[in-house]
Formats: sequence, C-alpha cells, structure tokens
Amino acid sequence: MLREKNFRALWRWVQFRSSRGHPVERYKEEFPDGARAFLHFLRRCRVEPGPGADLPLGVVVLPWVSTPTPWFTLALAIGLARRGKSISLVCDDSGLGLPLETPERLHVQNAHIARALETLGDTFPLARLSEQPPQTARDGDARALQDLSELNLTWALRGAPPSEQKRRAFPLAPEHLARTLALVRGLLHNARYESLVLPGGIYGTSGLFRLAAEEAGIRVATFDGTFGVVQICVEGIAGQQSDIPVAFRELERAAAETLDWARGQAREAFQRRVEARDEAAYQAVPPQQDGVLSADVVIPMNVEWDAAALGRHTIFQNTEDWITATVEFVLRHSAQTIAVRQHPAERKKFERSRFDIGGILQERFGGNPRLRFVSADEPVNTYDLIQSATVVLPFASTIGIEAAAMGKVVLVSGASCYSDLDFVWKASSHEEYLGLLGRALRGQLPRKPHQVDKAWLCYYLTPTCNRVWTDFNLAPGDSDFWTWVARDPEDLFEDAAVADMLTALAKNRPLSLIRHERKVREAFAPTPA
Repeated sequence: MLREKNFRALWRWVQFRSSRGHPVERYKEEFPDGARAFLHFLRRCRVEPGPGADLPLGVVVLPWVSTPTPWFTLALAIGLARRGKSISLVCDDSGLGLPLETPERLHVQNAHIARALETLGDTFPLARLSEQPPQTARDGDARALQDLSELNLTWALRGAPPSEQKRRAFPLAPEHLARTLALVRGLLHNARYESLVLPGGIYGTSGLFRLAAEEAGIRVATFDGTFGVVQICVEGIAGQQSDIPVAFRELERAAAETLDWARGQAREAFQRRVEARDEAAYQAVPPQQDGVLSADVVIPMNVEWDAAALGRHTIFQNTEDWITATVEFVLRHSAQTIAVRQHPAERKKFERSRFDIGGILQERFGGNPRLRFVSADEPVNTYDLIQSATVVLPFASTIGIEAAAMGKVVLVSGASCYSDLDFVWKASSHEEYLGLLGRALRGQLPRKPHQVDKAWLCYYLTPTCNRVWTDFNLAPGDSDFWTWVARDPEDLFEDAAVADMLTALAKNRPLSLIRHERKVREAFAPTPA
C-alpha cells in the first residue's frame, strides 16, 4: 500500500524531476507515478456498487495520451455509484494504435489501467473490449470511418495539412478503426446499458463507441477538459457543448426575474473576459482607448484542431475553403475592410495550431490593403475589432454569441451549439450563405428579433455555467491531477463542482442547468436574520 508518507515522498520526487527539466513532455514520463498515486486514492475511497436494479451506466476506461484521463474516468464511476447508479466498466484494451502514442507508451498505460481495475476487484462488472465477439461491417462504415480518421489526423497534426507520408504512417487508418468498431458493436450487442459515459467522443476509439452507441439507440455522455477546466455533455460531444440547445430552451421558460438575473451574470462574465480578467485569459491586452485596429467585417477563427471545431463544417469542405471563399466574396462585392482574427488562445504553447491561415491568406490575396490578418500574438483585443464591425462571421466560436449580444449582425458558417438558437443568421447551403453575406455587406441583413436577450442567455449557459473551473479534471498538471488525487475522497466527492458533474451524469440533465440551479439557489437564498 502507498501510505501517506510514501505519497508525499512520491510527489516530492515528481516535483524534483520536473524542476530539473525532463527531456520529454513530463506528464508522459510521470504516468506510472500518477498511476501509483491513483491506487493510493482508490484504497482510501469508499467504493460502493450500485443497486443493480436498473440498466447500468457503461463507463468506458481507455488510454488517453498518457494523461490522467483513465483515473478521472474511474473517479467519476465511483462517484456515480455512490449516488446510487448501477455501474458497469468497459475497458478498451484493444491495443489500437492511437494518435501521438507509441506501442511502448500504450503498453505502459494499459498495464497500469489493468492494475487499477484489479484493485477495484469485482465491485463493478467489467467487460474487456478484446474479449468481445466481432460484428460484421455495415453499409456506410467506409465513409464514417474515413471521416473519423481524418478528424483524428487533424487533431494529431494540430491542424497542419497532412502529407501523404504522414497519412500513410497515421495509426488510425480506417481499416484499423473497422476492426475495433466490430468489437464495440459486439459489446453493445451482448450487453445493455442505460447510457455510455466516455471521454472525448472523437479522439481514438472514443469516436467508435459514440458511433456504435448511436446505432444501437444508446445515449452517449462525454466529458472533456484541459488545465483547470472540465466540460460534460449528457448527450453528444462535450467539446462541442451539444446539449446547450436543450438547456437554452428550458432556461427560456424561467421566471422573468431569473432571466434578468442570468443576463446580468452573463454581462459581468463577459466584461471580465473583455478585460482579460477571466480564468481563460485569452485576451493578451485589455480594450484600447487609442489606436484601435478596426474592420467592417470580422472573421474570428477557432483553433483548428480543437474538438469544438472538428467535424463542424456543414456548407464548406473545410476551413480553408470557408475562409478563402468568404474573403474573396467580400473583396469582390464590397469596398469593406476585413480582419481575420486568429484565436488568441494560440499564443499559448499547448493550444497552438499548425494551421497556417496567415500564410494561406497571403498566398491567395497577397497584400490586399483591405484584408488584415491579426495573429494570436498581436497585442490586439478581439472585442475592439468586434465593436468596430458591422458584420461578424464566426465558424463555431463562442465569440459568435458575444458579438450577437453586442448587437452585431452574426452569420455563422458551421454547426455550433448556438447556430440553431435564432439569435444568429445561419445558411443551409453555400449559395444561401453567400446570399446572406451579400445582404449583410449592403446593410440589408437585420439583427434577429430579441437577439441581444437570447444571446446573453446563451452566453450565461456556455462559458458561465457549462465550463467548470476546478482542479478535478483530466489534465496532468501540478494544480490539477496531483491536487485532486491527494485529496480526501470524501471531501472530493462533496465538492460543489464535482457534485454538479455527478448530478448531471446521474440525472441525464445538462450540466449547465445543474450549475444554473445551484447559482440561483445561492443568489436567491434568504439572508440569515
């Protein structure tokens, strides 16, 4: 057993090694240490099996680029069981080559996951993917698996255009995915689940679980996150906040007093974001008083490889096609200026993209004086640009919500959590998009009815409620995994943020609504006499 003093000694060793500057990404080297720390956490947990009367939640445990994702997954499973849910674990031990993995690292991760499952013993039923009878392929598999392979390739290459050499060397070839999909279908053919709970929903085999579950009519709940923040979606892909429309339509029915309060919360959060005082701190500089860069048309970019953008194109083939067609149309059909704003998160090393939109624009349009590319590193506040614009053209960025709340005409080009909420303009075809864009350039595209009020409500639900800032997340950092794994499990599971995540998954209710309800209780609680 890893006793408390040994845990502290292990953590001091990890800190020492990190301070010496390890030659590779340190979290990958620390995975075995983290696994031992998680075993210590498990042994301190009160682990209870669910009642077994209902269909179980199938909680999928799989390797995830040597991050603590499997440990976060198992902690969620334990927390859900403590809430009375029947839990059945699914271990993806298929050995599929995953993006950015080597066989050696995959073997290390699977070995430590197996040890954690042995420690749990027979507390929860366990199905191993490698033991499932494969099911036959279906019509449409080739296209679905090719699409999933391409999304993973974009993720692995951080948005860089894939060369033929990289494409051939990529471990997630459609034929590899097909073999694992056959096993996942075998699992779902032989076992019944209320829903599946899994990380991501796109990366690696998580996309296969999502595909096969949707075929079988099984709801899929996913979680995602990075340093300091977690998102959970009770039906769909967490990184794309797929359950926000459900939450939005329910929130719209709340009392007027509650809606006014929620909009006030959104405006306060937005002001912190504009002034670079929010948790994400995307803006490098606060709003400027003098010398502000301006443009008539602003195109805010997503991070190309981020889950929020993967697979979200509906009327254009890809991001390059969208950007070049849009810029060309504006330059040809108006005298207006355009600013293409690279996502400011890309100035951070971990979130940087290799998608060279600046180079693409330079090659296609040269030094056109009406076109300005604003890189992530430039000391420009995005909201100064939005304030100057007459029309904003996002793909799936949160800034589309913010621009609508600021009263700007917003025309979206991709599927997002807000594109169907009727406070932005949305096209269903390439021709309709360009037609709406032409109207916008001529000043003939009005704001949507009740646009500002609706946008503030959506903004309240998305960054304000749906993104949970907590150290209980999937990230490997010193203030993330190594913080929560050292906590008393009883204290961890009663933490407000953790409790809200578990409630959302247990009740199949959008996390944004669970968080909203907590905020309302706290805001409107009677003042003690």
